[in-house]
Amino acid sequence: MSLASGPGPGWLLFSFGMGLVSGSKCPNNCQCQAQEVICTGIQLAEYPPDVPLSTRRLYLNDNRITFLPAMNLGLLSDLVYLDCRNNLIREVMDYTFIGVFKLIYLDLSSNNLTLISPYSFSMLSNLVQLNISNNPHLFSLNKYTFANTSSLRYLDLRNTGLQTLDNAAFQNLLTLQTLYLSGNPWKCNCSFLDFTIYLIVSHLNHPAYNYPTLPTPPSLRTSRKWEMKAWSHGCNLVKLDFGFKPCQNRVFSPFPEWLFLKIFSCTSSLP
Repeated sequence: MSLASGPGPGWLLFSFGMGLVSGSKCPNNCQCQAQEVICTGIQLAEYPPDVPLSTRRLYLNDNRITFLPAMNLGLLSDLVYLDCRNNLIREVMDYTFIGVFKLIYLDLSSNNLTLISPYSFSMLSNLVQLNISNNPHLFSLNKYTFANTSSLRYLDLRNTGLQTLDNAAFQNLLTLQTLYLSGNPWKCNCSFLDFTIYLIVSHLNHPAYNYPTLPTPPSLRTSRKWEMKAWSHGCNLVKLDFGFKPCQNRVFSPFPEWLFLKIFSCTSSLP
């Protein structure tokens, strides 16, 4: 699937026209200096007006914002850093970030996200760090969610409601170095097996220490978790976190016993 890498001429013309009637004021109760706008913790209920068009770093964290308007964000063509953590954002719609194609850092953690539309990040080919953690009502992600975030190095999906992931969702993340997946209610079933094997085959090797862990299925549940370690192969992934737990004087196989048993049980049920 091919996605555009930046906004088209029509969008740029529209943004220019909007810019003619937009001032370079500082939003009320915010602090503005050196292309940085700080609107942290001022009880904003919506995206602030009058954000200077030259803004490169925008802090909207710790407010009560429920929606990110693509039209307003699209005017900030030089924006590289956007912090929206700890708000009340429920949905991120397709092309929300269509005009901010230079964005490198995006934090949407600790919101009320229930939906991230498939093409929400489709224009963010320069994005390096993305944090969506602590959104417990985010139950699924479309396989195209990260299709064009090919520069992504850090992805945090901790403490969401995710139960499974399509392995196709990570196929274009060839520069990914850090992936956090702990604190999610994973369904360690046959469908999740495909995703697990994909991570291992694409990115993982034999561990030495600092093992991420994968919960065992109910039939194997004990006081411990089985271990897996991230490794770089073809890609640059060097840290994979399913949730950590010490080995406590036990030595486990580098390849988790859970995976052996699950492969056997899933493949034995095939015709």
